[in-house]
Amino acid sequence: MSQKEDMTQSLKALEVDALQLLEQLGHNAAVDRRALSLAQTNLQQSILWAIKAVEEVKSGARTYFDNEAE
Repeated sequence: MSQKEDMTQSLKALEVDALQLLEQLGHNAAVDRRALSLAQTNLQQSILWAIKAVEEVKSGARTYFDNEAE
């Protein structure tokens, strides 16, 4: 598995774990449902953009992955 694929899988796993935690919070009657919904939406959006950033590395540009290899 390439470093990009590994990072993408790690981000997806992080999203699953965080969404499960937010779902558990939703079982608490005292939780603000609107705020929780916004948290879920923004989490999904941030993971989407993070994955996009990892997968669309510009050709010829030095990346995080280059620094790790040194």
